[in-house]
Amino acid sequence: MNRIDRLTAILIHLQSQKIVRAEEMANRFEISIRTVYRDVKALMEAGVPIGSEAGTGYFIRSLMEEMVGELHIHYSNQHELS
Repeated sequence: MNRIDRLTAILIHLQSQKIVRAEEMANRFEISIRTVYRDVKALMEAGVPIGSEAGTGYFIRSLMEEMVGELHIHYSNQHELS
């Protein structure tokens, strides 16, 4: 499986599960855990809203979580400027 196909498959897998552990993806796609980290980072850099929790796994962040995060950043910036 080439990298583009694997990135697409990882994205589909993340969308189909609530939380996915790196070990699970490594086993499913027959890659190293380090490759999982690199692939997830590549997806995040491409704009895919992937969240993670240490010891739990990766998940697709919802639109609401994205909006709340942006509001928090805007509020923090305004507070620092005043």
